[in-house]
Order: sequence, then C-alpha cells, then structure tokens
Amino acid sequence: MTPQKENKYKNTYKPLFIVLLISLVCLIALVSLNLNESQKTIPKVKLSYFKNYSEFTSAIEQRLHLELGQAKHIWIGVEPEKMNHVSFALNLKNELEKSHGQFDKIILDKELGVTNDLALQFGAIQEVLIKENIGEFSDLIKEHVDQKVLVITASIYSTNLLKLNPIYKIKENFSYKPITFSTGHLALNLDDEKNNLFRCDTEDKTGVGDWGCAIINKARSAKRKIDLQKLKDNQNLILGLVDLTGESDYMVLLRANN
Repeated sequence: MTPQKENKYKNTYKPLFIVLLISLVCLIALVSLNLNESQKTIPKVKLSYFKNYSEFTSAIEQRLHLELGQAKHIWIGVEPEKMNHVSFALNLKNELEKSHGQFDKIILDKELGVTNDLALQFGAIQEVLIKENIGEFSDLIKEHVDQKVLVITASIYSTNLLKLNPIYKIKENFSYKPITFSTGHLALNLDDEKNNLFRCDTEDKTGVGDWGCAIINKARSAKRKIDLQKLKDNQNLILGLVDLTGESDYMVLLRANN
C-alpha cells in the first residue's frame, strides 16, 4: 500500500474513531448517572425472609437500636387500605415500647380509616386529620416536642422524598428531626407493580411520583435476590427490607406472602 493511500484511510477512519470514542464516554457517563440514582438509598436491613411481623420489626429495632433509643419522636407511614402495613406499624410500635419504654402520646391519622377495633390495639391514641389541619397538628407536635411521641400516618406524609408533604412543612416551621419509617409494596415482577398504590410517572401531577419511583426502583433492584420457590413453599413468609433515605428517614418495603 502506498503512503498516499495509507494516509487517505487514516483520514477516513479518524472522524469515525472520534465519534465512537465520544459515544463510549457518553455511555459511561449515563451508566454512572443511573448507578448514582440507584444508590441514593442505603441498605440498613437487607432483603430477608421473616416468619412474622414481630420478627421483622425486631430485626429493625436491633439494627437501629442506638438511634431509636435516642429518638423522641417517631413517625410510621403506611399505605392506606393495606392491612399488612398497619400490622407492621402495630408490631413496630410494640417492639419500640418493649425496648425503649412506652410513648407519652400516640397520634393516629384519621385519613387512614383504621377501624375502631384496630385503633384500640395501638393504645390510648389521639386521632387527627393531619393534612387538613397541618397548622394545628404542627402546634401539637411542637407542644409535645420533649415527650416521646409516635405518629402513624400515610407514607406520602412521612417520607423525606416528597416536597411540601406534612412532615416537610412541619420541619420548615421549626427545628424538628424525628425518625421516620415509610412503608411501600415490594413488587415481585412487573405485573405485581400494578399493586403499588403510587405510580412512577415521569409526568406526575399528583406530587407523589418520586415516592412511587423510589419504591419501584428499589424493588426492581432487590427482586433478583428473591427466591420465588422459597416463597411458594412457605406461604406464611414475610419479605422485607429497610433502606435509609435521609438523615433519619427510612423506606420499608414489605410483602406478605399470603
């Protein structure tokens, strides 16, 4: 091959090489960005199988014993109409009181629509419509800021992942740092994601899309580790995990197998 032809081929392939190099750099950057997005939450209780909610909440208390012992206020957010989430909240409340003493005040969000019989199991409670009376509720929280208080409300009101929800507004009102646990559905597959109460919608107009996306993204990353045969063979197993989403905020994904 003559030197002239060799230079010609070099000049022809040089722009193509540059385009491929730029494409590779962009791809690496995109993958890195996606990894960073998926790593916003930090695992605290890894995906595990539990015999019942008592065993699950005991694992949470043991893992976060020091933080929970120092906390004055704790919020438990549940998804309305999902009884397994309410059962989780009741068991966590009992576990916390067993390890750290009784709460001075328990506030139950009326919007959850918990039955009277189930509400009585939480003990002496004060029922409040939190979202509709955020000003009065904020004053109630401030009034009892030095006491041990448990708030049971909706997950979208307790999570730090949503802006302008009740807990966000209270934190804006005064310095307030409770520990929060916000529950979501642990979907096993794409079809099961239909059972998620809140959707992951890129054109979300409800203001809760970020919470829906956090649940789905975590569930999708976790489902590779789920032994479906184990769930099939043990119908009473509960599947659960806990991730840190903020300074003292936790996302709890759970699934009752029956």
